[in-house]
Amino acid sequence: MTTYTEPDIHRLAKDLLPEWSLASRDVLTGIANRLYFDQHLGERLLELASGQVQRVTVLFLDLDRFKAVNDTLGHPVGDALLCKVTERLQSLVPEEGALARLGGDEFAVVLTDLERDQTAALAAKMIDLVQRTYLIEGHVVHIGVSIGIASAPDDASGRPQLLKYADLALYHSKASGRCVFHFFTPDLAERAQERRQMELGLRRALVLRQFEIHYQPQIDAESGSILVMEGLLYWRAPERGLIAAKDFLPIAEEIGFSLAIGEWMLKAACKEAARWPGEVKVALNISAIDFEAAKFAGTVEAALKAAGLPGHRLEIEVTEDILMRNGLQVTKTLQQLRQLGVRVAMDSFGTGFASLSQLVNFPFDTIKIDSSLSGLQREDAKSRAIVQAISALGKTLGITTSVEGVATSKHLAAVRADGCQTLQGFYCGKTFTVSDLPELFLKPGE
Repeated sequence: MTTYTEPDIHRLAKDLLPEWSLASRDVLTGIANRLYFDQHLGERLLELASGQVQRVTVLFLDLDRFKAVNDTLGHPVGDALLCKVTERLQSLVPEEGALARLGGDEFAVVLTDLERDQTAALAAKMIDLVQRTYLIEGHVVHIGVSIGIASAPDDASGRPQLLKYADLALYHSKASGRCVFHFFTPDLAERAQERRQMELGLRRALVLRQFEIHYQPQIDAESGSILVMEGLLYWRAPERGLIAAKDFLPIAEEIGFSLAIGEWMLKAACKEAARWPGEVKVALNISAIDFEAAKFAGTVEAALKAAGLPGHRLEIEVTEDILMRNGLQVTKTLQQLRQLGVRVAMDSFGTGFASLSQLVNFPFDTIKIDSSLSGLQREDAKSRAIVQAISALGKTLGITTSVEGVATSKHLAAVRADGCQTLQGFYCGKTFTVSDLPELFLKPGE
């Protein structure tokens, strides 16, 4: 007896369709493709113009965490997942509506004469149904979906503008934390224009040397001496002033420019650190995109050699989300950094999904406990107990524990009592630019 997979069933079904229909159907899922979507939307907008319908609504859908499934479980599992997602979405689309796969993990829905609250209810059902557990070839899979919505004539009258606005709403949903839906609002168009200007500015910034690094001290909890200077990346934009990395790096990652910025930061920080006393290290936060790049360790090695900086004086800070991404490449990069003698710190520990087992699986040199976990600001005894436990574990594993957000002498006393070795925050002093680093911090004669 022949066994057919879900994709096989779709292909067999399409063999029975008229030839003209095949060009309008997605090969994998069997639903409408982009060509059909464009034709269908055009027809509905003509009906709107002639008064046959009162409203045409477009939903753009983009699956969340789908790439991770493809990367870790393989494309056959990814294809089967797309078919199952299609079935779930199709079960919710009204009979007069149309569901299409635009390509990859992107879908679109065209609806007619649905009120805003009805559309919102449908979008909420789609998000709920798509993010329910899948069992595919023995693998338990969890994904989500983000949705952007725009309607004619409420938001736009023409097809290009309607699609643009649905896309802007989708972008806003993904930027808002994913697994949510948003309707288009006029302010999204204004934000898109601002974002476009930022993109153009970022492309010029590196050439015009508009990036700069400020340094924040990390000090020894007992002696008060500076052990590490953490480099914080900024962009001094001519018309916007000083912009922190968190406000421009996501855009740089999207346009494929973060690798060049990260390489510049590594070279500049290593060159500057080579001028400091030999015991002071420089620490840098690294973008997840940069860290996943296969050539990252080579970029670090080149920066160290060019500056004449020993590997042990560079500390790379990684966040918990990096560890949750491409596991094999991340592990390989971490091992390569250790071979260079570079120290590795887990930044903002306690804000994500990292487990204590990760501290055992990879021997981090430093754990930086986030201020939200430390309990210093709210004097929380339970949080303090957690910090004490992490500190004790760190000592057992030979890992330095550092606390962020130390602002007062009272905080300092708490950090010392909790057994943490280093600290960072306003108590340690201001953030320094290269030009205003204290003279005593530089080597004699420089």
